[in-house]
Amino acid sequence: MGKFFNIILKYRKTTLILFLVVAFVSAALIPAVAINYDLSKYLPASSQSKVALDKLDREFGYEGASMLMAEHISVAEALSLKEKLEGIEGIGSVLWLDDIVDLNQPLSYIDPAYLQTYYHDNCALFFLNFSNDDYSLITGEALVQARQIAAAYNPAIYGTAESSRTTREIVATETFNLMVVIVPLCLLILVLISSAWIEPLIFIFVIGVAVLINMGTNIIFDHVSFIIFSMGAVIQLAVSMDYSLFLTHRFAEEKASGLPLKEALVMATKKSFSTIFASALTTIAGFSSLAIMAYGIGSDIGLVLAKGVVFSFICVIVFLPPLLLVSHKWIEKTRHRTFFRISPKFARALIKPRYIFLVIGLLIIVPAYLGQLNNHFLYGDSSGSASDDQISVEKARIETHFGIFDQAILLFPDGDIGAEIAMADQLSQNPYIDSVQSLVTVADPAIPRSILPASVRENFLSDGYGRMILYLNCISEDEAMFDTVDYIRDSAATYYGDDVWLVGKAFSISDIQDSVTSDFIKVDLAGLLAVALIILVAFRSLLLPVLLVAAIQSAIYINMAVPYFLGEPLLFIGYIVVSSLQLGATIDYAILFANRYMEGRQTLLPVEAATAALSNSGVSVMTSGLILVVAGFSEAFLSQLATIGDIGMLIGRGAALSMAMVFFFLPALLILFDRPIEQLTLRAGFLHKIQKPK
Repeated sequence: MGKFFNIILKYRKTTLILFLVVAFVSAALIPAVAINYDLSKYLPASSQSKVALDKLDREFGYEGASMLMAEHISVAEALSLKEKLEGIEGIGSVLWLDDIVDLNQPLSYIDPAYLQTYYHDNCALFFLNFSNDDYSLITGEALVQARQIAAAYNPAIYGTAESSRTTREIVATETFNLMVVIVPLCLLILVLISSAWIEPLIFIFVIGVAVLINMGTNIIFDHVSFIIFSMGAVIQLAVSMDYSLFLTHRFAEEKASGLPLKEALVMATKKSFSTIFASALTTIAGFSSLAIMAYGIGSDIGLVLAKGVVFSFICVIVFLPPLLLVSHKWIEKTRHRTFFRISPKFARALIKPRYIFLVIGLLIIVPAYLGQLNNHFLYGDSSGSASDDQISVEKARIETHFGIFDQAILLFPDGDIGAEIAMADQLSQNPYIDSVQSLVTVADPAIPRSILPASVRENFLSDGYGRMILYLNCISEDEAMFDTVDYIRDSAATYYGDDVWLVGKAFSISDIQDSVTSDFIKVDLAGLLAVALIILVAFRSLLLPVLLVAAIQSAIYINMAVPYFLGEPLLFIGYIVVSSLQLGATIDYAILFANRYMEGRQTLLPVEAATAALSNSGVSVMTSGLILVVAGFSEAFLSQLATIGDIGMLIGRGAALSMAMVFFFLPALLILFDRPIEQLTLRAGFLHKIQKPK
């Protein structure tokens, strides 16, 4: 290994140029990376919603749809506006009141249920059906034009297509905007713990190169989710910054021992390699465990983040040493005193009340564990921004006039008109189904279908299947929505058995819930076992993996219990992703502390070893932790996307709690179990008493 590092330093300019070229090419590839905004795409191929979507697409075509409300508009103006909307490229059809009833009759003669759905309070609600899916750029442009055409009527637009368009605009700029805030804050943290003004810039530059390479190489995937595209760079920066710190601190120690510059750098890289490798490996293990999820977004997020940590590790081990060598003169010229350090006296003060901290920790952990088991989870696409954004405001305006509803589609075999009538009647009796539309509800069932207008038949009939459109007034992810989904499924099965297909947001959410609930146990166990195994090999100890994982897992329980005690819902994808991230990334803090403790026990007694470990590793733990805290909370408070903000809050709070466990809880654990640790560690070599000089 020493020979390899010598070669890197010998050909340092070539190494640096090679990495910069790869980073430049990767940066050029970033715009070509496909971004997916449709979370239902990650459902297993065998899921009911996935199969139903394919079926509907074959029978009727299944393109995107949105609602557009025009205010202060007459019926004649609404008909004129509808004609203009239908002329927009990307809009396949526009469904309105005139498609359901004859508007030559007075409005007072029209069924109030239809008026409540399409024309109410001098407001018209149009249902736009697109030529492409909700996530198409053509669809997004069509919505922009629709808003312009309807501008005179104060339009409000709501639907997945509009959410997708808005999210796409935010994602295009948000990563850069967040980095503009996060990078200076990280630099400030690094300045406080570094001993040279230029060192923080080097650290950021090295990880920045790794981030660019990771983002560019995402082109190897068919697509990546908007979640990881928005957060990936920030998370990678935060979880791998400590690798540079480990190597640089070891480099300073080797130089202080009297070694020449190049030899000190080679020796520092060799000695820090195992620590950095173990830290990277645990993080990779945490992220990779997400790949076993049946719900494909776990693989999407886990593989991107794991790949990013690999590139960060390579950049620190191969790119950073020659960079330190060529910039050494500048580092020496910009030396300054360290602004922040943990003195032995301060460390001793933290260690002294260790058992009080241990008792407090145990008193918190038990209710936290129970609380996080009882969270109210959200499973759907919560990518829209906060409650005061345009989408939420316009959605509320539509609900004010037309009520709360969400469209669902039921596909069933055509031919049995009696069964269709009975099913429509049964579904209409559910209080959470506002409207049921099919051929038997929009036209007299006694009229031969062959003489109905073609536009009506095409909306509700294919060669072999009928289509029923339901409008649900339960749009929140609560018991009512899931009960309604079950009711629709059971009712349809009564008349058509298994040959019925359900499409809609509510059904997708139900399938996502079924998928991810079973995933969590697998992901959790896989991550815990992988991380524990890595620690076992690194320390050659049977007990240390249990203690270190217990400390960080306790922090995870506390983190995930906070929403329960605050009475707030928790995004399940955030729960499962951040649980793996917090374990994989912050276990490094526990590993670093334990490594110093085990070294200290060669020459010191338990309390003194813990004090020295806290003094020697505390700054590194705090630096790495604060960077992750800053990254997470910046996402939480600055991101316009609710999903990103929620995950950011979990990351920031989780990092803070993991730091707290390492500073206050873990020292007491190691001291308390010092003797069992020695007995269950291969060649521990612990000191048992101080030898008095003769």
